[in-house]
Amino acid sequence: MDETDKTNETAGFQENIKDENCSLSESEKRLKSIFKAAPIGIGVVSDRILTEVNSRICEMTGYTNEELIGSSARILYPTDADYEYVGTEKYRQISENGTGTVETKWLKKDGTIIDVLLSSTPIDINDLKLGVTFTALDISERKKTETTLKESEEKFRTLVSGMQQGLAVHEIITNDDGKVTDYRFLDANDSFERITGLKKEEIIGRTVLEVLPETEHYWIEQYGQVALTGEPLFYENYSRELGRYYEVVAYRPRHNQFATIITDVTDRKKAEEIHKLQGERDKAIIATLPDMLFVVDREGYCTEAHLGENAKTSIPIENLIGSNIKEVFPAEEARRYIEICNKCIDSGKLHTVEYYLKIDGKKSYFEARLSPIYNNQVLAIIRDITESKNFRDTLTTIAETGFEYGDDILRVLVRQLAISQDISTAFLAEYCTEEGDSEKGCTVAVWSHGKYKEEFDFKIEGTLCENVILNGEWLWPSKVQQLYPDSKVLRDLKAESYWGISLKNDSGETIGILAIIDDKPMERSEHLYSILSSFASRAAAEMERRKAEEMLVSATHRLFLATKSANMGIWEWDFKTNILIWDKKMHEIYGTEPIEFTGEFEFWKEKVHPDDIENALKEIDDAVSGIKEFKTEFRIITPNNETRFIEAHGMVERDLHGTPLKLIGANWDITDRKIVEEALIYSRIISEDTNRIKSEFMNNVSHELRTPLTSVIGFSDVLLQEDYEGLSKEQKKYVEYINSSGKNLLDIINKIIDFSRYEINDPENLNIKKITLDSFISEIMMLISKKAADKSIGLSFKRKESVGTFYADEHKLTQIIHNLLENAVKFTNPGGSITVETSAYGGMLRISVIDTGIGIDKDDMNEIFKPFLQLDGSIARKYNGTGIGLALCKKLVELHDGNMWVASEPGNGSNFTFEIPVDPYLDA
Repeated sequence: MDETDKTNETAGFQENIKDENCSLSESEKRLKSIFKAAPIGIGVVSDRILTEVNSRICEMTGYTNEELIGSSARILYPTDADYEYVGTEKYRQISENGTGTVETKWLKKDGTIIDVLLSSTPIDINDLKLGVTFTALDISERKKTETTLKESEEKFRTLVSGMQQGLAVHEIITNDDGKVTDYRFLDANDSFERITGLKKEEIIGRTVLEVLPETEHYWIEQYGQVALTGEPLFYENYSRELGRYYEVVAYRPRHNQFATIITDVTDRKKAEEIHKLQGERDKAIIATLPDMLFVVDREGYCTEAHLGENAKTSIPIENLIGSNIKEVFPAEEARRYIEICNKCIDSGKLHTVEYYLKIDGKKSYFEARLSPIYNNQVLAIIRDITESKNFRDTLTTIAETGFEYGDDILRVLVRQLAISQDISTAFLAEYCTEEGDSEKGCTVAVWSHGKYKEEFDFKIEGTLCENVILNGEWLWPSKVQQLYPDSKVLRDLKAESYWGISLKNDSGETIGILAIIDDKPMERSEHLYSILSSFASRAAAEMERRKAEEMLVSATHRLFLATKSANMGIWEWDFKTNILIWDKKMHEIYGTEPIEFTGEFEFWKEKVHPDDIENALKEIDDAVSGIKEFKTEFRIITPNNETRFIEAHGMVERDLHGTPLKLIGANWDITDRKIVEEALIYSRIISEDTNRIKSEFMNNVSHELRTPLTSVIGFSDVLLQEDYEGLSKEQKKYVEYINSSGKNLLDIINKIIDFSRYEINDPENLNIKKITLDSFISEIMMLISKKAADKSIGLSFKRKESVGTFYADEHKLTQIIHNLLENAVKFTNPGGSITVETSAYGGMLRISVIDTGIGIDKDDMNEIFKPFLQLDGSIARKYNGTGIGLALCKKLVELHDGNMWVASEPGNGSNFTFEIPVDPYLDA
């Protein structure tokens, strides 16, 4: 190869490289264009550090591109647990499948939490350090829709659970060609279990071919048509798998689903099978059947006929035989009927068809069961199903109104009841009791002779409705006006018959009446009673809902009055929108005008004192995180530069998944209270200084007080000696008074001096010695036993744990327990009980005095140990006392390096407990 060839080859190679670089550059540009314009979030992480994100990620999170790039993905997760779970699960799926998809939650910059679907794929499956590409889709609205759907399904389940008919909901399954090949059980009520014997837990989520493998595909296709077209289906069929006959109504509640209402008609079908027609031999049996029987050929000609006692037709039987059904049915119905007859003959199987005829100007509905017999003919057993269809229409009406509410629902019910049952009048009335126990009815919906009537009130007494309320249900089949000749309402309605049923609430109380009135006689039937009961249940539920709504409005009004009287401001903060809502009182507290209010959270933050904002925000975060309730105090600065104290309480509202939605709460202006509290603190400081000066004074003058008293007592003792004869009888009496008064005064002075010493924690040496616990407690209880017995109060000693001996100042410990027992006896009513309970805990001896006395208010718990304090003047007058006993007990316990407290409830007694070291020398 010469130099020219080499040069040409090199130039060609360089040109190829240039072309490849251009192609790569164009590909990179396309990818970047897709990355930027994609409607979902796209990004790249390396070691869980965000290296690339598109604009959609920024829109979703509220962060800028600069804030995200280089940051840990942890910034996007509400909790560490969410962050760790996504990392672990994502990389597990990637290692198994090459890609990972996880549903999780992201925390937006403004604190809002959204639901996100993450899908991740490594750039190089063999080297994860090169990074992972992920997509993020905001599925918050989908989650919300799922929650709404779940609530709707719960309402539907409640509605149908009380049905006597079996109800099941199914979802069709189609192949790639759109053909229905199976269906899946989604839900079923209890009656479905009872009727079919199929347990819900064994069928829900499974297909019919899994549960009943022998199910014919014909029925799968029929149900599929109901789910796809919305055309309802009614039939009776025999289930080989279950060995039962069922009457089935199928309709479409939503696309690709169908619901079935099932009635077990096995007993009826068995009776029909017994009476199968078999030629001339069975004519006697045929004559006993109440239904119409026809034998029809392929052309539609009737060769035989039998009209049962329940048969309805406008054509005499002699004109039916030899006639064509085209002369009986409308043209389209006749064509369809003949077509089904031929299918029945060709398939050799039972077929069912429904149709209607106008008889005497009214539509009557029939069901024809077609069975192939000899000579290319069909035996048709025809039954009048007008009542059954009306009943199905009734169930459909009730089901359609199951999720509705409002002023029209009760009117819809009475109208549908009257129309479906061909009754001239139907009405609903509320039942109530007026002053003086007078019973009254108030109609809420009236349908009469084809239109709505005005509502009216009436007295219950002396009316047909009174019988309904007394008996729960009342029927007057005919001549009702003769029973109540003075009733203008019955005359106006042209009433001939009446049937009423009471409406009950969940507690079984009568809340209203549903009644039908007709201008022709009315017979009792289980069918009509069942319909009335169904309508009554639906009407009662609506009345209860309205009552609950009225109570809610009333409660809201009372809450408004309460907040107004409590001088309380109400607020609400929506986490998703970051919007605040304030009522009028909030603006009054903060000194702002509603017109200035932006609704932004920052508006409130700007009003909080700079020294308090950090703690206030932490309290909010703790409440949102579920750590504790929102309850705090902070200062605000009003527009006129006035500092005020605020107390705030709030409650976090969450969705079904626990995600915070709102913080709703109240604010109180507690400035005046804070001023009083500061004044009380100042007063306490002054009081403590005074007590200290007083105690020091008492210690300083104790000698001066005791010296003269000792002299007085000593000289009076000398004068009272038996061998002293210098006093008259009267003089000796005076000396006795002096001696007794002196001793009492000295005792009082000693107690006051002792308390003063303990009150300032004078470091007096304790006389610590070894004490046997059981004998020590028993001796003290003996000292108090007479006082307890005088009031018939039981004394007991309970040892929770065995403590043999301990070390303490016996004299001072006796003072403590004796004082507590005296108080227990004093404040326990006759017939009560007192228990001394001991236990050991962590090197401490714990002694409790438990009584069944009058108890102590919670607010007074911290006051009872203050010296010279009586909690209630009336109690002091009733029980006497100086108010220093408990204070002295607490000081003596503290001298032992112990602690003392009380647990009590008004009316439920008190439990005074103290603990001291079992052996104080162990610590030393």
